[in-house]
Amino acid sequence: MPQRTLTTDEEVNSATKSGMYHVVGENGISVVPNYSIMIVFNDGQGYVIQMTFRLGADVAGFRRYWSGEWGDFRTFVLDS
Repeated sequence: MPQRTLTTDEEVNSATKSGMYHVVGENGISVVPNYSIMIVFNDGQGYVIQMTFRLGADVAGFRRYWSGEWGDFRTFVLDS
């Protein structure tokens, strides 16, 4: 899995290749939680899912890309 650091909203929005990414923007990232690990799944047919896991918190989330548009980012708290 490729891995790199994403530091801007533009980089996060263009991260559609399957792999694992570190999201950490010094000026803040607004499209997904800042300071998180993001896993991307791309089916090769134009459908992409971005899943995030916030570092230091029990918060996860996801959004999907289809027909040239990102859907709303949905978050949830992991319960033990």
